Amino acid sequence: MARHVAAPRGICWLASVGLSAGFCRLGYRYISRAALQVVREQVAEPGRVMIEGFAVIDPTTDPNRRGIYVVDLSGSTMRCLVVQLGQRMVLLPWFDSPADMYAQLAARQQLDRRFVADGVAEVPWPRKLELRYDWPLASETREP
Repeated sequence: MARHVAAPRGICWLASVGLSAGFCRLGYRYISRAALQVVREQVAEPGRVMIEGFAVIDPTTDPNRRGIYVVDLSGSTMRCLVVQLGQRMVLLPWFDSPADMYAQLAARQQLDRRFVADGVAEVPWPRKLELRYDWPLASETREP
């Protein structure tokens, strides 16, 4: 069963696993979004707890598993990006996540330490720097 991890222990995972895999796969458009500002601030100031509820450990998971998933949190309309490396998972805002996603996660965590997700969609793990959302969208393409 997956459980939330206290913020100070998970900050290195937030930076190294979450942001790097999210950036490699999704790119600058994803990582520079306003919803991730608090994440960037938390990484810049690891000694000050600004967000909680972003790290999860599932001791029943294969330690060699890795993946990136878009998930709907059970019992909620909240969607987030989950980056998993082994038994550790980092939760990041998805494009339609609420601005107070981490406050909602922390409140849920106070009621129930378990992390349950529904409607999982897998995003392939990056094999190189892909920057998937940085390429011009069809609506932005201009003929020379």
